[in-house]
Amino acid sequence: MAHEVDPMGSQGADLLSGQSAALRRKRIANIHIMRTAGTYVSARLCEILGSEYDLRVSWFAGLDRDWSKAELVEFSRSEGPIFVHNHVVNWDLECVQAYRQAGFLLFTFVRDVGDQLCSLYFLMDSRKEIPPGLGLEEFIRIQVSGGRVSEVDYRHWEIPAYWGLLDYAAVFTEAAFVRFVTGALGVPWLGDADSGIDRNQSQNRGYRHYCQTGDIARQTQELVAGSEFQRRFLAVQGRPGGVGEALPEQNW
Repeated sequence: MAHEVDPMGSQGADLLSGQSAALRRKRIANIHIMRTAGTYVSARLCEILGSEYDLRVSWFAGLDRDWSKAELVEFSRSEGPIFVHNHVVNWDLECVQAYRQAGFLLFTFVRDVGDQLCSLYFLMDSRKEIPPGLGLEEFIRIQVSGGRVSEVDYRHWEIPAYWGLLDYAAVFTEAAFVRFVTGALGVPWLGDADSGIDRNQSQNRGYRHYCQTGDIARQTQELVAGSEFQRRFLAVQGRPGGVGEALPEQNW
Protein backbone atom coordinates (compact mmCIF):
# COMPACT_ATOMS: atom_id res chain seq x y z
CA MET A 1 0.00 0.00 0.00
CA ALA A 2 1.24 3.49 -0.80
CA HIS A 3 2.20 5.70 2.12
CA GLU A 4 -0.76 7.74 3.31
CA VAL A 5 -0.42 11.44 3.99
CA ASP A 6 -2.27 12.55 7.12
CA PRO A 7 -5.35 14.56 6.05
CA MET A 8 -5.76 18.13 7.24
CA GLY A 9 -8.66 18.81 9.54
CA SER A 10 -10.36 21.73 7.78
CA GLN A 11 -10.92 23.05 4.30
CA GLY A 12 -12.89 25.43 2.13
CA ALA A 13 -13.53 28.95 3.38
CA ASP A 14 -12.13 28.24 6.86
CA LEU A 15 -8.85 26.86 5.53
CA LEU A 16 -8.47 29.71 3.05
CA SER A 17 -9.06 32.52 5.53
CA GLY A 18 -6.14 34.84 6.14
CA GLN A 19 -3.74 37.01 4.21
CA SER A 20 -2.90 34.50 1.45
CA ALA A 21 -6.52 33.64 0.58
CA ALA A 22 -6.94 36.14 -2.24
CA LEU A 23 -3.69 35.07 -3.88
CA ARG A 24 -4.44 31.35 -3.63
CA ARG A 25 -7.85 31.81 -5.20
CA LYS A 26 -6.02 33.19 -8.23
CA ARG A 27 -3.92 30.03 -8.62
CA ILE A 28 -6.13 26.94 -8.79
CA ALA A 29 -5.37 23.33 -9.71
CA ASN A 30 -7.83 20.47 -10.18
CA ILE A 31 -6.62 16.92 -9.57
CA HIS A 32 -9.30 15.22 -11.67
CA ILE A 33 -10.17 11.72 -10.52
CA MET A 34 -11.98 9.96 -13.35
CA ARG A 35 -15.80 9.57 -13.26
CA THR A 36 -16.29 12.23 -10.57
CA ALA A 37 -17.92 14.90 -12.79
CA GLY A 38 -14.52 16.38 -13.68
CA THR A 39 -15.54 17.31 -17.22
CA TYR A 40 -18.46 19.31 -15.87
CA VAL A 41 -16.40 20.86 -13.07
CA SER A 42 -13.59 22.04 -15.33
CA ALA A 43 -15.99 23.40 -17.96
CA ARG A 44 -18.02 25.32 -15.39
CA LEU A 45 -14.89 26.72 -13.76
CA CYS A 46 -13.59 27.91 -17.13
CA GLU A 47 -16.90 29.75 -17.57
CA ILE A 48 -16.89 31.15 -14.04
CA LEU A 49 -13.23 32.23 -13.96
CA GLY A 50 -13.33 33.70 -17.45
CA SER A 51 -10.69 35.44 -19.52
CA GLU A 52 -8.85 36.84 -16.48
CA TYR A 53 -7.35 33.41 -15.95
CA ASP A 54 -4.82 31.42 -17.96
CA LEU A 55 -6.98 28.30 -18.46
CA ARG A 56 -4.76 25.23 -18.76
CA VAL A 57 -7.18 22.41 -19.66
CA SER A 58 -5.59 20.17 -22.29
CA TRP A 59 -8.87 18.77 -23.62
CA PHE A 60 -10.33 22.23 -24.17
CA ALA A 61 -7.07 23.28 -25.84
CA GLY A 62 -7.65 20.69 -28.56
CA LEU A 63 -5.24 18.06 -27.24
CA ASP A 64 -6.46 14.49 -27.00
CA ARG A 65 -4.30 13.78 -23.97
CA ASP A 66 -3.46 14.92 -20.47
CA TRP A 67 -0.68 17.30 -19.64
CA SER A 68 2.65 15.59 -18.97
CA LYS A 69 4.32 15.95 -15.59
CA ALA A 70 6.90 18.29 -17.14
CA GLU A 71 4.13 20.50 -18.51
CA LEU A 72 2.36 20.56 -15.15
CA VAL A 73 5.54 21.56 -13.35
CA GLU A 74 6.11 24.34 -15.90
CA PHE A 75 2.58 25.69 -15.27
CA SER A 76 3.34 25.85 -11.53
CA ARG A 77 5.96 28.52 -12.32
CA SER A 78 3.45 30.74 -14.13
CA GLU A 79 2.63 34.15 -12.74
CA GLY A 80 -0.81 35.69 -12.61
CA PRO A 81 -4.25 34.05 -12.33
CA ILE A 82 -4.23 30.47 -13.65
CA PHE A 83 -6.43 27.38 -13.56
CA VAL A 84 -4.76 24.01 -14.24
CA HIS A 85 -6.69 20.79 -14.82
CA ASN A 86 -5.37 17.27 -15.32
CA HIS A 87 -6.36 13.69 -14.61
CA VAL A 88 -4.74 12.30 -11.50
CA VAL A 89 -2.23 10.11 -13.38
CA ASN A 90 0.50 12.77 -13.76
CA TRP A 91 -0.16 14.49 -10.45
CA ASP A 92 2.45 12.58 -8.46
CA LEU A 93 3.54 13.67 -4.99
CA GLU A 94 6.50 15.67 -6.29
CA CYS A 95 4.24 17.60 -8.66
CA VAL A 96 1.64 18.29 -5.96
CA GLN A 97 4.35 19.55 -3.61
CA ALA A 98 5.62 21.91 -6.34
CA TYR A 99 2.12 23.38 -6.63
CA ARG A 100 1.79 23.73 -2.88
CA GLN A 101 5.10 25.56 -2.72
CA ALA A 102 3.92 27.84 -5.55
CA GLY A 103 0.83 28.78 -3.53
CA PHE A 104 -1.85 27.00 -5.54
CA LEU A 105 -5.25 26.01 -4.22
CA LEU A 106 -5.36 22.26 -4.93
CA PHE A 107 -8.73 20.50 -5.02
CA THR A 108 -10.43 17.30 -6.03
CA PHE A 109 -13.83 15.61 -5.94
CA VAL A 110 -14.37 11.91 -5.21
CA ARG A 111 -17.11 9.33 -5.63
CA ASP A 112 -18.17 6.07 -3.99
CA VAL A 113 -15.92 3.39 -5.48
CA GLY A 114 -18.76 1.05 -6.47
CA ASP A 115 -20.62 3.75 -8.40
CA GLN A 116 -17.38 5.08 -9.83
CA LEU A 117 -16.28 1.70 -11.22
CA CYS A 118 -19.72 0.95 -12.66
CA SER A 119 -19.59 4.29 -14.45
CA LEU A 120 -16.04 3.64 -15.67
CA TYR A 121 -16.97 0.20 -16.99
CA PHE A 122 -19.83 1.51 -19.11
CA LEU A 123 -17.77 4.44 -20.36
CA MET A 124 -14.89 2.18 -21.41
CA ASP A 125 -17.35 -0.28 -22.93
CA SER A 126 -18.87 2.50 -25.07
CA ARG A 127 -15.36 3.29 -26.32
CA LYS A 128 -14.63 -0.38 -27.13
CA GLU A 129 -11.91 -0.44 -24.46
CA ILE A 130 -13.26 -3.45 -22.55
CA PRO A 131 -11.92 -6.84 -23.68
CA PRO A 132 -14.61 -9.05 -25.27
CA GLY A 133 -16.48 -11.12 -22.71
CA LEU A 134 -15.32 -9.13 -19.66
CA GLY A 135 -18.39 -8.41 -17.54
CA LEU A 136 -19.02 -5.69 -15.00
CA GLU A 137 -18.37 -7.81 -11.92
CA GLU A 138 -15.02 -9.16 -13.13
CA PHE A 139 -14.01 -5.65 -14.19
CA ILE A 140 -14.68 -4.38 -10.67
CA ARG A 141 -12.76 -7.25 -9.08
CA ILE A 142 -9.74 -6.57 -11.30
CA GLN A 143 -9.79 -2.85 -10.53
CA VAL A 144 -10.04 -3.09 -6.74
CA SER A 145 -7.30 -5.76 -6.80
CA GLY A 146 -4.94 -3.27 -8.47
CA GLY A 147 -5.02 -4.77 -11.97
CA ARG A 148 -5.63 -3.40 -15.45
CA VAL A 149 -7.98 -4.69 -18.14
CA SER A 150 -6.28 -3.24 -21.22
CA GLU A 151 -3.44 -1.03 -22.46
CA VAL A 152 -5.67 2.05 -22.22
CA ASP A 153 -6.62 1.33 -18.60
CA TYR A 154 -4.59 4.05 -16.88
CA ARG A 155 -6.31 3.74 -13.50
CA HIS A 156 -7.25 7.45 -13.47
CA TRP A 157 -10.00 6.63 -10.95
CA GLU A 158 -7.92 6.10 -7.80
CA ILE A 159 -7.93 8.59 -4.93
CA PRO A 160 -4.20 9.25 -4.44
CA ALA A 161 -2.52 8.40 -1.15
CA TYR A 162 -1.45 12.05 -0.79
CA TRP A 163 -5.05 13.33 -0.84
CA GLY A 164 -4.62 14.85 2.62
CA LEU A 165 -2.22 17.43 1.16
CA LEU A 166 -4.97 18.90 -0.98
CA ASP A 167 -6.68 22.08 0.19
CA TYR A 168 -10.14 20.83 -0.69
CA ALA A 169 -11.49 17.30 -1.16
CA ALA A 170 -15.16 16.35 -1.09
CA VAL A 171 -17.66 13.88 -2.50
CA PHE A 172 -19.09 15.37 -5.67
CA THR A 173 -22.68 16.54 -5.60
CA GLU A 174 -24.15 19.63 -7.26
CA ALA A 175 -24.45 21.23 -3.82
CA ALA A 176 -20.83 20.40 -2.94
CA PHE A 177 -19.62 22.07 -6.13
CA VAL A 178 -21.62 25.22 -5.36
CA ARG A 179 -20.10 25.28 -1.85
CA PHE A 180 -16.62 24.95 -3.33
CA VAL A 181 -17.17 27.84 -5.76
CA THR A 182 -18.74 30.17 -3.21
CA GLY A 183 -16.69 29.11 -0.18
CA ALA A 184 -13.20 28.04 -1.24
CA LEU A 185 -13.05 30.30 -4.31
CA GLY A 186 -15.18 33.11 -2.91
CA VAL A 187 -17.07 33.53 -6.18
CA PRO A 188 -20.83 34.23 -6.24
CA TRP A 189 -22.90 31.39 -7.71
CA LEU A 190 -24.89 32.72 -10.64
CA GLY A 191 -26.81 29.53 -11.32
CA ASP A 192 -26.16 26.59 -13.58
CA ALA A 193 -27.44 27.89 -16.90
CA ASP A 194 -27.98 25.35 -19.65
CA SER A 195 -24.82 26.17 -21.56
CA GLY A 196 -24.59 22.84 -23.35
CA ILE A 197 -21.76 21.49 -21.19
CA ASP A 198 -21.09 17.82 -21.87
CA ARG A 199 -21.42 15.96 -18.57
CA ASN A 200 -19.81 12.87 -20.09
CA GLN A 201 -22.45 10.52 -18.72
CA SER A 202 -22.40 6.76 -19.23
CA GLN A 203 -25.13 4.09 -19.38
CA ASN A 204 -24.48 3.24 -15.74
CA ARG A 205 -27.62 2.50 -13.70
CA GLY A 206 -25.82 2.68 -10.35
CA TYR A 207 -23.88 0.28 -8.14
CA ARG A 208 -26.88 -0.32 -5.88
CA HIS A 209 -28.96 -1.39 -8.89
CA TYR A 210 -26.43 -4.00 -10.02
CA CYS A 211 -26.05 -5.33 -6.48
CA GLN A 212 -29.81 -5.71 -6.17
CA THR A 213 -30.11 -7.50 -9.54
CA GLY A 214 -27.33 -9.93 -8.63
CA ASP A 215 -24.98 -8.71 -11.35
CA ILE A 216 -22.52 -7.92 -8.56
CA ALA A 217 -22.31 -10.76 -6.05
CA ARG A 218 -22.02 -10.31 -2.28
CA GLN A 219 -18.39 -11.49 -2.32
CA THR A 220 -17.47 -8.75 -4.79
CA GLN A 221 -19.40 -6.18 -2.75
CA GLU A 222 -17.33 -7.17 0.27
CA LEU A 223 -14.14 -6.86 -1.80
CA VAL A 224 -15.10 -3.30 -2.75
CA ALA A 225 -16.13 -2.37 0.80
CA GLY A 226 -12.86 -3.64 2.24
CA SER A 227 -10.58 -2.07 -0.36
CA GLU A 228 -8.10 0.70 0.40
CA PHE A 229 -9.81 2.76 -2.31
CA GLN A 230 -13.17 2.70 -0.51
CA ARG A 231 -11.38 3.43 2.75
CA ARG A 232 -9.93 6.60 1.21
CA PHE A 233 -13.35 7.56 -0.12
CA LEU A 234 -14.89 7.19 3.34
CA ALA A 235 -12.04 9.23 4.85
CA VAL A 236 -12.76 12.09 2.43
CA GLN A 237 -16.50 11.77 3.03
CA GLY A 238 -15.96 12.04 6.78
CA ARG A 239 -13.68 15.08 6.54
CA PRO A 240 -15.19 18.44 7.57
CA GLY A 241 -16.92 19.72 4.44
CA GLY A 242 -16.54 16.35 2.75
CA VAL A 243 -20.32 15.88 2.33
CA GLY A 244 -21.09 13.40 5.06
CA GLU A 245 -24.85 13.47 4.52
CA ALA A 246 -26.79 10.83 2.56
CA LEU A 247 -25.87 11.00 -1.11
CA PRO A 248 -28.25 11.10 -4.06
CA GLU A 249 -28.19 8.25 -6.57
CA GLN A 250 -24.88 8.31 -8.42
CA ASN A 251 -26.13 6.59 -11.60
CA TRP A 252 -24.19 8.56 -14.17
